[in-house]
Amino acid sequence: MSGSPPPVPPPGGYGPPPVPPPGGYGPPPGGYGPPGGYGPPPGGYGPPPGYGTPYGQPAAGNGLAVASLVLGILAFVLGILIVGGALGVVGLILGILGISKAKAQAGKGRGMAIVGSVLSSLGILFSIGVIVFGIALFQTHKNAFTTYGQCIANATTQAERNACVQQFGNNLQNP
Repeated sequence: MSGSPPPVPPPGGYGPPPVPPPGGYGPPPGGYGPPGGYGPPPGGYGPPPGYGTPYGQPAAGNGLAVASLVLGILAFVLGILIVGGALGVVGLILGILGISKAKAQAGKGRGMAIVGSVLSSLGILFSIGVIVFGIALFQTHKNAFTTYGQCIANATTQAERNACVQQFGNNLQNP
């Protein structure tokens, strides 16, 4: 076996890592404990400023103004029904109370109370107009309504009831 060639050394750069130079950083000096949390802020500083009202406390508002506005909108929309007039009366009362409360609260909700009062008033007027129109219509066509009621009372079939409706429509168009 003397005839076998010697082993080939590994190529350069693949050997063991170099030994670090002496010195460097050693372990930290003793006497220190484990790191703690943050301490209190330096003196003279308070908590950060808040935004808006504190948690859990609602902002002071004018509930009468909101109620007046809601009832005013309902009265205006439902003015064609008699219910609109009743809602308008309640909305107008709450609106007047809301305006006086707004004066005590430096104007908070004043605009809502005014708009609620105006819409409530319009709902009342609209309901009154519908009532007056209904009474006038009934008085003008009293005979047609009477004839229609008698016709429906005497009708026994659906065809006779349909004829009553047709006759009532003709009586309203040609009094």
